[in-house]
Amino acid sequence: MASFFFKQHQRSAFGGVLLLSMSGILALVAVSCSKSTSKNAPAKDSSSANRQTAVKAGASTTMTMTPEESKRFETIVIRETNFVENLHVSAQAVAGAIPSMESHLALVVFEVPEMTQVFSSYIKSKAAFERALKQYDRVKEMIAGNAASGRELLEAQTDRNQAEAEHREAESRLIQNSFSPQQLERMRSGTVLMMCDVPEARLVEVDIGERVEFDFTSFPNEVFYGRVMAISNAIDPQTRTVKVSIELPNPKGRIKLGMFARVTIERTTVKALALPHEAIVSADAKSFVFVRTTDSTFERRQVMLGADNGKEFELKSGVQAGENVVVTNAILLKGLSFGY
Repeated sequence: MASFFFKQHQRSAFGGVLLLSMSGILALVAVSCSKSTSKNAPAKDSSSANRQTAVKAGASTTMTMTPEESKRFETIVIRETNFVENLHVSAQAVAGAIPSMESHLALVVFEVPEMTQVFSSYIKSKAAFERALKQYDRVKEMIAGNAASGRELLEAQTDRNQAEAEHREAESRLIQNSFSPQQLERMRSGTVLMMCDVPEARLVEVDIGERVEFDFTSFPNEVFYGRVMAISNAIDPQTRTVKVSIELPNPKGRIKLGMFARVTIERTTVKALALPHEAIVSADAKSFVFVRTTDSTFERRQVMLGADNGKEFELKSGVQAGENVVVTNAILLKGLSFGY
């Protein structure tokens, strides 16, 4: 009886141990599966999430900041005004007139040495033509008084025609190089000849005798004024531009041959909205400005621009009159707006 009880107890204990062992194994398997699932599952990238949030914020066209931060961005009120459209082109000093040591006439020197020979040939051919013309007229008078023969008249006429042909050829060579022979002859000592290329479409805005403004990089704080003296008769087929010659006073010889300058030719147009250059930022070949909509809120706007007068653009669309546009630190707002 005692032996039976012992056996039964032994079996129960063994069953309990077996049950306990199986439970442990199942628990281990569950933990292992849990770890495996955790490894295979995609981990959350907090930095990626942050980046996505930043991109979304950066792509916004509206930015709100604290009143203190907003003080960094000065604005102006866009108003309608008499917009002055300026034509800006680059010019080069190509010739100059200096006192001659042997003549009362000014000596014209050129930036390109070959042109000196061309102009010299023109002056010589002109003098030869004038002599031949006078000789022909004299012989005609002598013929009328029976003091010369028909042969002498024929020779004088031939000399005149040949001299005229040579003079026309020399004159044509100057014109082909975009120089006006008459302008070169009229140059006064102490002047310089500037030459610029004006687009064909803007040529209507340039007039002979018109006063124009020059800015030289060599003299950053000075403005020089000259007058349009000649406009070429030919258009460059490659650039579709026309050569315009402008005479500029140069009494102290400060402007040297070969110097470049920026030429400004003013034109006044109808009333329009004007937008300062410093208000504009560019992105993806488009122009944008930032409009202050409240004391601490700025809105990015795409704008369409018109003519440029050197300081302002004509504003076609994007901003209405009376709105406030940022003109200081606009580049900072660009970085915030586009998420740079």
